[in-house]
Amino acid sequence: MIRWFYKLPLRFRSLFQKSVVEKELTEELQLHLDKLTEEMRAKGMTPEQARYAALRELGGVEQIKEECRDMRRVNFVENLVQDIRFGFRMLAKNPGFTALAVFALAIGIAVNTAVFTAFNSTALRPIQAADPDRTVAVYRSAIGDESGGAVSYADYLYYREHNRSFAGLFAASDTEVSLSDLGGVGGGNAPSGGITALLGIRFFEQMAGTAEIGRAAMVSENYFSVLGIPPFMGRTFAAHEPFPVVMLSYNFWERRFRSDPSLVGKTLKLNGKPFTVIGITPKDFIGTYPNAPSVWLPVSAFRLLEAARDPLHNTTDRCCEMFGRLKNNVSKQLAQAEMTVLAEHLRRSHPTGSRNDQPATISLESASPFHTPDNPQAIAMLAAFMSAVGLVLLIACANVAGLQLARSAARRKEIGMRLALGASRGRLIQQLLTEASLLAVTAGGAGLVASWFAERFLENSVAAALPPVWGFLAINVNPDIRVFGYTLVVSLVTGILFGLAPALETTNPNLTSVLKEEGAGFTGKLRGQRLRHFFIAAQVAICLVLLIAAGLLARGSARAVRLDPGFETKKILALDFEVPPGLGYDAAKMADIVRRMVDRFKAVPGVTQVAEGRVPLGGGLRSTKVYLDPSARQSNAPAPELYYSYVSPNYFQTLSIPIVRGRAFTEEEARASAPVTVISEATAKKLWPAQDPIGKRVTLDASKQYHGSDEPFPSGQAFQVIGISKDIRSAWLNEIDPGLFAMPLPPTRYIETIMIRADNDPNALTAAIGREAKAIDPNVVVYAETLDGLVTMNPGFVISRVAAVFSAVIGLLGLLLAAVGIYGMVSYAVVQRTHEVGVRIALGAARGDVMSLILRQSARPVAVGLLIGLVASVAVSRLLSSLLFGISSLDPVAFAGVSSFLMFVALVACVLPARRATRVDPMVALRHE
Repeated sequence: MIRWFYKLPLRFRSLFQKSVVEKELTEELQLHLDKLTEEMRAKGMTPEQARYAALRELGGVEQIKEECRDMRRVNFVENLVQDIRFGFRMLAKNPGFTALAVFALAIGIAVNTAVFTAFNSTALRPIQAADPDRTVAVYRSAIGDESGGAVSYADYLYYREHNRSFAGLFAASDTEVSLSDLGGVGGGNAPSGGITALLGIRFFEQMAGTAEIGRAAMVSENYFSVLGIPPFMGRTFAAHEPFPVVMLSYNFWERRFRSDPSLVGKTLKLNGKPFTVIGITPKDFIGTYPNAPSVWLPVSAFRLLEAARDPLHNTTDRCCEMFGRLKNNVSKQLAQAEMTVLAEHLRRSHPTGSRNDQPATISLESASPFHTPDNPQAIAMLAAFMSAVGLVLLIACANVAGLQLARSAARRKEIGMRLALGASRGRLIQQLLTEASLLAVTAGGAGLVASWFAERFLENSVAAALPPVWGFLAINVNPDIRVFGYTLVVSLVTGILFGLAPALETTNPNLTSVLKEEGAGFTGKLRGQRLRHFFIAAQVAICLVLLIAAGLLARGSARAVRLDPGFETKKILALDFEVPPGLGYDAAKMADIVRRMVDRFKAVPGVTQVAEGRVPLGGGLRSTKVYLDPSARQSNAPAPELYYSYVSPNYFQTLSIPIVRGRAFTEEEARASAPVTVISEATAKKLWPAQDPIGKRVTLDASKQYHGSDEPFPSGQAFQVIGISKDIRSAWLNEIDPGLFAMPLPPTRYIETIMIRADNDPNALTAAIGREAKAIDPNVVVYAETLDGLVTMNPGFVISRVAAVFSAVIGLLGLLLAAVGIYGMVSYAVVQRTHEVGVRIALGAARGDVMSLILRQSARPVAVGLLIGLVASVAVSRLLSSLLFGISSLDPVAFAGVSSFLMFVALVACVLPARRATRVDPMVALRHE
């Protein structure tokens, strides 16, 4: 090791002071030669004889110089520089091949870089701070604690005041607020369609005239100062604000207030309370949140926003996540140990037996607004995306490898001559791999730029489409060192992947045949022909898998839209009510508001029915344990769990859900809260197979299941079955409800959603419905969507449609690459066989026969690729069966249609160069070499 370090400066000197080192080497060899010459003259030789004798004894001077250069171990650098220069000359000499190869590789590298950039921008993205490397998230964990690492605000203050490891410690929470009285500043907040409209996905819309709901970030007053983030305009929070203040997110300010610079200093009402706008955060600033909230508030504002909640003094309210910036000389391990000691001191200060009297540990992790996906579905989706784009890259590699192999035929004499003159095979392989790497790196640069433009477009389109209540998408897709490094590694690996096989094949020729060869025939076994056919078959097989997957998913999502869910979707408008918790509306008041809205909506022209109950496919279905024997409930015996819903008596009529047996409940039964129920056909088959369920009694108990505190739920009472309804798909679009109980909704209770049946287009009612809702209570936020729209928001449909579009885009890119590759390889093969074309035509062969021969030979690897691709597609289709909505995983339309289309494209790619070959002049072809 010491010797290596000793030689390192000498090697650097050989690289960067080459002329000086060469001069010293020449002088040293000349000194040895002169000394030998003197010795020979001393033996009585003439000067000329002495010089020749000295040269013979010393050996070849230039050979000695080469040996000395080899001993320096830096020749590989010089060789690499020479190879790079030569590679650029060769690529510039063949601009058509270079452009085609760069185009193909750039597509493959671009889609891979785009997926990695999305992953890097979320899971690997550091927090936005002046010193992100020293900013950490502080998590508290205790046995039985389900707060997700959060702490109470009082505990946060204790950690902040007593620690010695952090330059600053801050807290963050969030809530929803109602925004009103916008100080006379206009501006709309309706989301545009964006790319989601092209996907066929429609989000809910807020009724005009009703209050707005926004996401509020609740942070400690030192939040921005610890992060080191200055405001875009105005100021950040001070330690003790004399009056309620608020900062606006730049994205919210830009979209809702159209970047009005006079907004700072004006008043904005949140949950009906006035707050003064003191500043605007920087553009796309999300801090410790996954997306940009509408407003930023100090934690002390909780008392104004939510009268029933006081997290500043309630030590059991784990309201806040904790973050901090470590001091420069403090490690994570040291800070974690100190915080764990403080947690133990804090625990001892709480009463014994209380919720806070549990041993706790503190862990520190690098702060990030996003967390690495650790659930199986996220990992599986990421793996599927990376596999798909990896297949595109393989197509691109096979594409360019085939082109390289076809092009190498033109260089066989050059390679053979260099081998005959003494060049080593390893040296030639290095040269060819350098050329391939130059191609790949050039394509990588183009792919990086293309992926950035594509991701910026997608981000802007999706951000414009999302409802403002979800916050504002602000993902930073600008490439960083990880993206640059990933692209470079992928490019170099790609260069080796497509360059190695042609390099090995080209540098292993029969020198005698190469130096004598003047042409090759179609029927001859050209070197590399099988390898080229392998590359064509691989491209076709991979492309077919991608396109069949896209075809299956596209047909599945198209069927989902046409699927009969068992209820009316075309004429139904679903309304969802939301009230921020800070307004203090109790269940009785909300029930009164909903009842008044129902009465007012019935009088709107064009409305035929108004029903209450949970909206099918709207989410939020509740489940209950079902007991046919009431005594089994007391014994805690296992019981089936099925869905239940409280609905108004006209629910089935409004949604056109047929009652196949018995009857629906009446208004009198609803007013009396009668213990009756209407069950679905699936429920009847599950609980009373081969029996008549009408008149049967069943005990339902949802007391230990999830439900809202104000909503009605069965708590162990017995219900009599009075009717059986047709099965519907109210929970998931891809399956019929396994079981459903419908009970009459008491007039004193309410559900947050209602359904309005229109005469014709329900969208035409939104303006009138919005006016009526505002007249009853402008603080209530009302969201509206047709049931058709809810179908497009169902998770199964969204996943299927997005996967279909993604697969289609990737598959079409693969098809484009495969077509270009087939065209390029057949073209090169035809050019190399121009001599035989002339011979055949000169001997009387018909041009049609020559073309038929070319097509037969070109179609063989395509047919092999189709066969392999079909087999692989069968396996892949099984994995997609849950997203096909009744379409068979072996759907003949998708398999036959995609295969025929791909075969047609491949044949077109073969026909074009084949026709060009048959038009060659025989005399020109006979002189062709």
